[in-house]
Amino acid sequence: FDMVMIPGAGEYSHMLMEAAAGGNADLLLYEGCAYTGGTADTVYNQKRSSTATWNGQLILGATITDVGTELSVQVLPGGRKNQASGGGTDFNLEWILKAQTAYLIRLTNRSGSAIRASIGCNHYTAGLIPDSTT
Repeated sequence: FDMVMIPGAGEYSHMLMEAAAGGNADLLLYEGCAYTGGTADTVYNQKRSSTATWNGQLILGATITDVGTELSVQVLPGGRKNQASGGGTDFNLEWILKAQTAYLIRLTNRSGSAIRASIGCNHYTAGLIPDSTT
């Protein structure tokens, strides 16, 4: 399962991801992916009293033509034989994404059979945190 996330112009999206799968799986994050097609998904503001909207895009169902640069891999262990129970993970680090850069979030089934799986992605936008290499 692939999701493409593209932060909007002038935005610094701070992102956290989580995933769960009913068998062995990998959760990967790539920067600078290339893709064609896909459908824009709705991104909801979790502060329900706010009318602010995100300036970026979340694309589902795209054809990935280049994964880009691998930033992170998380292994979701699913167990073995009669001890199979599925697994889950969340990134313990917060990624601050580049504006107008396509990021691929990929969940890869490694179990050898069909499994149920999900990806969650929370983010917020904020001003640039100054550093010496902005």
